[in-house]
Amino acid sequence: MLAVNKGDLLPRLDHRELRYLRDRLQSKGLRVLSAHAVCASSGQGVGDLVDAILPALGGRDVFVCGSVNVGKSTLVTAAAPHE
Repeated sequence: MLAVNKGDLLPRLDHRELRYLRDRLQSKGLRVLSAHAVCASSGQGVGDLVDAILPALGGRDVFVCGSVNVGKSTLVTAAAPHE
């Protein structure tokens, strides 16, 4: 799964841009099941992300990766009530 946090700060982030990001990652050898734009601070899109993650887990762990100040902890906190 690819989650683009702080999607509310981007002027335009629609399915075309998410597909482009997914395709770029796949061209680098990463397997991306789906891509989601979220805003962890407001909760926008977090429920949809969790709904996509849970069926794909199959008992596996989830890793949240990203640069400093991208909202990793905020995303995990926002996702917790949805599980």
